[in-house]
Amino acid sequence: MYSVDGGPVPEERILPHLKGYRGSLPVRIGNGAKDQIQLDTAGALVDAAHLFEHFGGSLTLRAWRKIQHVIEKVSHQWRDPDHGIWEPRAGKRHNVHSKMMCWLALDRGAGIASVFGATDARDAWESAAAAVVDEVCARGLDSEGRHFVAAYGHDHADAALLLLPIHGFLPDDHPLMHETVDWVRKELGTGPFVHRYRTDDGVGGARAPSSSAASGSPRPSPCRAASKGPRIFAAHAESSNHLGLLAGSSTPPPRAARQLPPGLQPPRPHQRGPPHRSRPPPARRGHRQDSPPHHDAPASRGPRSLTLPGP
Repeated sequence: MYSVDGGPVPEERILPHLKGYRGSLPVRIGNGAKDQIQLDTAGALVDAAHLFEHFGGSLTLRAWRKIQHVIEKVSHQWRDPDHGIWEPRAGKRHNVHSKMMCWLALDRGAGIASVFGATDARDAWESAAAAVVDEVCARGLDSEGRHFVAAYGHDHADAALLLLPIHGFLPDDHPLMHETVDWVRKELGTGPFVHRYRTDDGVGGARAPSSSAASGSPRPSPCRAASKGPRIFAAHAESSNHLGLLAGSSTPPPRAARQLPPGLQPPRPHQRGPPHRSRPPPARRGHRQDSPPHHDAPASRGPRSLTLPGP
């Protein structure tokens, strides 16, 4: 983790003399999660690269080598515990969402490896991805084996589990997917929103329902509540601010306590908004053709054979 200027993140401390926006105490600066381990981030990175290739992009050889290094690390670390996506202060654990994202990195990485002709890496990552699925389905379920839970050996819900069907961790019609989505909505739902979790995270203070967590729910998913998707999507759209941004947490309308910095708050009636700025002129046609070739041009290779997982 780095600061805005690329330097080290300062140690976290509380500013007791500040009340916070609408009393959202405590006010902190720095970041106590700067030294945490979050294995889920690799999955998002590799998935983005996979989608880039699938929809017409061409990864350079340099980019592929960097991504390959990331996937190799995942193949050796996916069995380790981590702090997880929500950055709790209660220590490491085997988070099911993190395991799923490690699977995502391995599964999508195998697809990219095929494009670059790295068959050995493809086979190894496919095997590791299958091992992740086997372990999570064996250790990541509740005591009755009906649905996934937040972490191995735990029995509470985690809103990040809503991402499992979206990424295709199991087939869309798998009973575990239906039961998990329904259970998470039941345990954490507050109208169209869901709480990230309802357990002590070591941070302190009550949390409002999370917009970022619930935003996964309106996406295409196999759950029986899929018909509620338009209503959930509309509720999130209505809770966004004047820039279309969703806060990390929000209370339901009509009085939405959105935790946004003052600079992103909508202007008051007696204030003028930011000055209108016209769009920059479009680039001249042929400009890129006249530019010298980039030294990092895509490596020459055969036709792409990437495929996306089923809906």
